[in-house]
Amino acid sequence: MVQCKRKPLTDRHTDIEALANQPWILNPQGCGYRAALERAMGSTGKNIHLSVDTHGTEMQLRMVAAGLGLGLIPRKVLNRCSSFNDLTVVEVNDFSLRLDIWLVHPSQVGNLKQATELVGQTVAQGF
Repeated sequence: MVQCKRKPLTDRHTDIEALANQPWILNPQGCGYRAALERAMGSTGKNIHLSVDTHGTEMQLRMVAAGLGLGLIPRKVLNRCSSFNDLTVVEVNDFSLRLDIWLVHPSQVGNLKQATELVGQTVAQGF
């Protein structure tokens, strides 16, 4: 999770329940990260206070950098965003994002063996 470096909304180390009353800038419904956050927040009996519901990582992070709310983004993406220097990471001790990707194929792929292996390697390197 990230917040504005100049106008922080929460402590840099916190828990999921403490973040319930903070405004959030998130992807629209259907985003897996948002769904994970909503489940985690719901497990504490709290709901997300959605401030802005928008597409586009750069737009979201510019809004977070302006102090309009908290954001949720993978660290690998954060390091490449234009707002990186205006943001600070919030460590949440009872929440983490985990992504599982499966490459499903028959045990005998025949002449597609090299292509299947290449797809698997490319996806693994991307994460």
